[in-house]
Amino acid sequence: MTENERLGTQYHLNEGWLCLDFANTASWHASSVPVEKLTSYPVLVEWAKGEGVVSPEEAQGLLLEATRHPQKAKAALERAIALREALYRIFSALAQDRPTPPEDLAFLNRVLAETLGGLAVVGGAAGFGWGWRADPRSLDWFFGPIARSAAELLTTPVRERVGQCADDRGCGWLFLDLTKNRSRRWCSMESCGNRAKVMQHYQRKHRHA
Repeated sequence: MTENERLGTQYHLNEGWLCLDFANTASWHASSVPVEKLTSYPVLVEWAKGEGVVSPEEAQGLLLEATRHPQKAKAALERAIALREALYRIFSALAQDRPTPPEDLAFLNRVLAETLGGLAVVGGAAGFGWGWRADPRSLDWFFGPIARSAAELLTTPVRERVGQCADDRGCGWLFLDLTKNRSRRWCSMESCGNRAKVMQHYQRKHRHA
């Protein structure tokens, strides 16, 4: 059962877990020059809307509130990036069998403590599930689903399936390895995996030249 099915949400995630999708909102994350994708608060809200974390109406309300309070929006974006970086370090450590950074786990727990009050049981045509009450005065209430997703993944055996792209340039993409023998090494075979195959072929050819 996926997280979507357990929580009764409508997320559309690349990796099936909202926290991993959020952790991947920077490109070349394991390199010395990561490329930031969350370049503004409106971009953050657009990402949240695209993932189904906020509805179009909620997104509109967030953007209106951000226009009225630009400093609050700036602070919310900075906090989102801080949460993203904490999650990235937590799951990178997990993928590499390293100890979880205690300060990052503490940060995650603070976000959980601040946002879980918005958790609610909601009903629908398919029955009941978990949902979140939007706080129109808060620009970061939707961090709650992200933090809860991370807590769910960390506290289930599925966490042992978290992997990280092994590309030597520092792709660093986090993924869930669903192969039977846990052999996945790349974000995708079409990009980093294909490059690795080409490099291996080139090295073999020149060793025997």
